[in-house]
Amino acid sequence: MEQPDLVLLDIILPGAIDGYQVAQRLREFSDMPIIMLTAKVRETDMLRGFDVGAMITLPSLQLQGIAGAHPGGPQTLQENIIQAALRRSSVATCASISPVAR
Repeated sequence: MEQPDLVLLDIILPGAIDGYQVAQRLREFSDMPIIMLTAKVRETDMLRGFDVGAMITLPSLQLQGIAGAHPGGPQTLQENIIQAALRRSSVATCASISPVAR
């Protein structure tokens, strides 16, 4: 069974399970990079993301603020973050990355 190279995960999910629990379950069988994007902005929320195995935990408002100053805008910034996470995890090379959705 194929596994994704990377997971983009929101902390706030509909239903009984949240992004922290999803990340914990993923860590039971995989070391793929997890990037958590969230509307939560407290430092404790971000630290909890790291505790459950996320490589990066970014509040979406912070990402939007950074994207405004980033050459190329938010899409380029997101792609750069994903590429950096993949490079760091040695899962894929930058040349083989193709965005799933835009």
